[in-house]
Formats: sequence, structure tokens, C-alpha cells
Amino acid sequence: MSGFGLRLSRSQGMEGFTGNLNGFAIDPSNSNAIFTGDPVVLNAGAIEAASDGATAILGVFMGCRYTDSGGDVVFKNHWDGGSNRSDAVASIALPVASMFWIKGEEGVDFQPATSIGAAHPFVINAGSPQYGDSRVTLGAAGAGALVVHRLVDMPNNKWGTDGPLLEVSCNLQLGTFSDAS
Repeated sequence: MSGFGLRLSRSQGMEGFTGNLNGFAIDPSNSNAIFTGDPVVLNAGAIEAASDGATAILGVFMGCRYTDSGGDVVFKNHWDGGSNRSDAVASIALPVASMFWIKGEEGVDFQPATSIGAAHPFVINAGSPQYGDSRVTLGAAGAGALVVHRLVDMPNNKWGTDGPLLEVSCNLQLGTFSDAS
């Protein structure tokens, strides 16, 4: 089974959990797909999908809205670019105090002693245009934007198995006041 990107799981704090969703502009000329669950960064004041090896992210893409050429407002679970769109806004889950579930990359041996508390990179895999969801997975320990906290408590989810489900937080969030460019 392929990955499913980053999925909101819970908050680390005592406050009520809202998912920390905020709106950010999408450059309408951006033709690169962004799927629900993809990590994103700011570039020239607009969001775009983060690249492999990014050690800091703005947040996680949770869908978008835009005005099409006929003047209708369209809501989608992924951004697929296209011409004649305006007022494009992405819903981004900001990682401040948020926890996410992510599938470990197949072929990587995740163990408590080497994974918990360690930074890990995410691995970009092509998302699903049919369903609009991400296929991002978690790579082996090393420089990366995500920190493993625990194994998700689910049946048959074990350390040392291929592609376990892990709960992670963001290692470093780009401040919303700055820009990745």
C-alpha cells in the first residue's frame, strides 16, 4: 500500500483541537499538483508543494477554493493548476502543536531506538489525481522536517514491519511571516 500523506491526528496541547487551518494564496499560474496531505512551503507569497529534502515546511495542504472562468467558486481536495482561475486560496493545517499520522516508507526499518525523537525527511511520491490525496511517506532518520513521537496504536501496526503508521510533529515550521524564497 502506498502512503497517504500527512493526516491530522491530534493536538499536543490542552486546548480544543481545530486543525489549525489557515488560508494562503496559491499562484493561479502554478501548474504543479498539490494533494491533500502534501507538505507545503511559501514561495514569493504563495504556497507550493514542498520538495524532497525540505527541512522546514509551512504546513500541510488540506484543500483549496478558486473562482473559475465562469465566475463560479470551486472547492477541491487538490490543486491541479489550470488557466482562467482567480482568487485561489489553499486551506493549510499549520503544524504548531499539531500531530500528524504518516506511513513509513516501505523498505525502511523503523525501530523505537532509532526513530523516536529523530528527525526524518518526507518522501514525495506522486499523488492521486483521481482521489486528490497525497502519497507522501516518511523516510529513514536523517535531516528532515518531521519528528517521530510514537507508533500509531492500531491492530497489526508494529515496529520493524514494512510501512508502519507513525505519529509525527513538525521539526521546524517556516514562520508564516516569512517566505521560503
